Amino acid sequence: MPIRFSRTFLLRKLHQLTGIVPLGIFFFVHMYTNSTAMSGAKVFNEHVQDIHNIPYLLFVEVFGIFLPLLYHSIYGIIISRETRPNMGSYSYARNWFYFIQRISGAFLFFFLIFHILNFRFGLIPGLNMTPVAGHASSAYDIVAREFRIDGIFMLYILGVVATA
Repeated sequence: MPIRFSRTFLLRKLHQLTGIVPLGIFFFVHMYTNSTAMSGAKVFNEHVQDIHNIPYLLFVEVFGIFLPLLYHSIYGIIISRETRPNMGSYSYARNWFYFIQRISGAFLFFFLIFHILNFRFGLIPGLNMTPVAGHASSAYDIVAREFRIDGIFMLYILGVVATA
């Protein structure tokens, strides 16, 4: 007897896999590269240049980051709209984690839109100090400031913990 998988099951498994494999790998590489800013501009710039020397970088960005992120975000919103929070009826910790995961996912969706448009493409008006990716000398100052002052790293950790 053949095993049959529902369309919803396959879409949800693809949602899980896109969050773990390509986006998870990208997240850790991104955090590692940004954390090298704490070792100084020279080290950070070397790591950024190594990334820009990857063969077929555009292919990797489109098919390894942007498309999985787009699918994961859109399907995550669809899943979130289907759910009904029940923390009032059942105050189990898992119900709260489920709710926090949905809230942090919505926050990260808008944060990532801003982050990508600003830091990768430089498209946010009024933030002319933000370099487009690939201009590492001034990118160091921004990344180092984020780690020291803005706490962007903590926002990423919140997202990872809440969605685990």
